[in-house]
Amino acid sequence: MATMAGIAERYRKVKDFGDWKEIENYIVAPNLGNTSSRAPREKPTNEAVRKVNQRKAVERCEDKLRANFKPYDKFTTLTFAENPDSKQKAARAYDAFMKRLRRRCDKLGIEVRFCKTIEQGERTGRWHIHAVINDEVPYELIRDCWAKCGNIFVKSLWGDGSGFANVHNLAEYFVGVNKKDKRLDEKIKSERTYSFSSNCVEPVITYEPMSAKWLDVPRVPHGWTLVPASLAEYVDAYGLKHQKYIITRLPDDDIPKPARGYRGRLSEADTKQAWELEQSGASRKETAKRFNVCERTLTRSYEHYALGSPLRKKRE
Repeated sequence: MATMAGIAERYRKVKDFGDWKEIENYIVAPNLGNTSSRAPREKPTNEAVRKVNQRKAVERCEDKLRANFKPYDKFTTLTFAENPDSKQKAARAYDAFMKRLRRRCDKLGIEVRFCKTIEQGERTGRWHIHAVINDEVPYELIRDCWAKCGNIFVKSLWGDGSGFANVHNLAEYFVGVNKKDKRLDEKIKSERTYSFSSNCVEPVITYEPMSAKWLDVPRVPHGWTLVPASLAEYVDAYGLKHQKYIITRLPDDDIPKPARGYRGRLSEADTKQAWELEQSGASRKETAKRFNVCERTLTRSYEHYALGSPLRKKRE
């Protein structure tokens, strides 16, 4: 994304998860050329590099979890009756379990998706497996296919109070943030702390230039709504502004219908309804938003149907 000399450009990063999208508006610093001397670049510390890598790992895991799983999917803990000698043996037991589960689900026409991590208990030293499995897979099949290995414990992923508070916390858990075993450090630096099944899709991420001006409250497309709690702004290390927010798709019954009637004004029936709404105490701005038009169009409709202000005099 090159920029013209001296001109800052605005871009939009969109992560599409189907019924909702995460959008980030940001500014690219202008290219000022060699007009000033550049300060020598400082070498980042190992701790700074570790934090950046950890943050990116959590973001990648979080995006893929959002693209493949829902809050009501199953967070499953698989324990062993006989503790395996190594992580490799625990992984082989899980692969055999998943092979049995998929064979039985294929007969029912059910696709199995999962994300797993294999851990060793800090106090007991026993190996166990945490796996996110899509909700379409029946609990009884999971229990029967793992019965020969040990026990299972199942709860929802997040949002209902029994699982994680949100998908970000779940991603941090899989990546190993705040774990005492420090799985991202030297001990297991060469291997992934989690893995997805091959049929899990990658999130759709697009970059596009911003054509509209920067707004404190961004506009959303028709049929979508802004999640107010998700709106956040911050300034990066280079002093450039970023804006992040989430929009969700409205159900068909909640999508406001476009204005009916002549172009440039509401129909007579809608104009009377809008006028009655304003007379009941609603502001002009709120009424215009309710009928999906601008305030100028609403005023023009009142004038045309002689509501609230006289008709414009026609030129002789």
